[in-house]
Amino acid sequence: MLPLTERLLGRLPGPRLAWVLAWAAVPVAAGLLPRAYLATVGAKPIGVRLLIGLVFTYAVVLALWAVGRFTSGSDMVQRSAEQLVAHPEQAATPLFRGMASTRGPLTLTLAFTAVTVWRTAVLGDPLAALLWLPVSLLLNLPLLTAVWVYLALLLGLNRLGQRTLSLTAFPEDLSLGLGEVGRLAFTAFWIYTAGFAPVLLVNLANPLGLLLLLGLFLLGVLVFFGCLQGLHRQLLAARRHYLEWAGQLYARAYEPIRSGSPAAMDGQAQALQAAEVIHRRAEAIQEWPFQQRRLA
Repeated sequence: MLPLTERLLGRLPGPRLAWVLAWAAVPVAAGLLPRAYLATVGAKPIGVRLLIGLVFTYAVVLALWAVGRFTSGSDMVQRSAEQLVAHPEQAATPLFRGMASTRGPLTLTLAFTAVTVWRTAVLGDPLAALLWLPVSLLLNLPLLTAVWVYLALLLGLNRLGQRTLSLTAFPEDLSLGLGEVGRLAFTAFWIYTAGFAPVLLVNLANPLGLLLLLGLFLLGVLVFFGCLQGLHRQLLAARRHYLEWAGQLYARAYEPIRSGSPAAMDGQAQALQAAEVIHRRAEAIQEWPFQQRRLA
């Protein structure tokens, strides 16, 4: 099943791009309202309100694109994960269950909308709050759907790390079959970073809010690496296994040479060369999402 905003865009008549552009135009048009973004930045001139609208337009477009990207990427990871699991019964359980939830994004949207409308009514008046209600819904729905899908994606990667994987794609694949997983994970990370940028920009004039958002951003970074820890641990274990195997090949090829016989050296030259190549390939096995020395 598709996430909430993907289902909504899929059911609307006409080209998808036209609806995305119309949705993205809402924040800028909302900047023309008399009490626009009162709950976010307070009473500001129309130029500032339109600038804030452009920032939210960027966030809406990024959120709608990200949800589609996460959906297609999670499908590819699910298929590759079914080939990697060592126990077939583990493949029967979907990794990214909950990504297509309707209740989760709607609950978050209603909560954030309620807070925004309430604050607008407190700082302005009930009429301004009533005018802002549909705008707040249209703004929060794509943003919080993207947040929900991102969290579901991280939980899915964490579930994959808890499964026993058969990482045997060596030496032809230095990611040991986890290439699709790595691409999805780091796409999610960079989208998460790019999505936080406008939120931080909007709160530059609010030091307390800026510090809080920076704290939330760093918490999200820690959660990202924490959810990938299981995959990282298995990747390192597989790398150590292949390094030990390559070392054994090298030792067996080197043993006859210890006698110093030219004939033995000539006979083992190809075996030594092959062992060295395999050892270099084993050392080049990826260690994403981070190297141990960097973490230290």
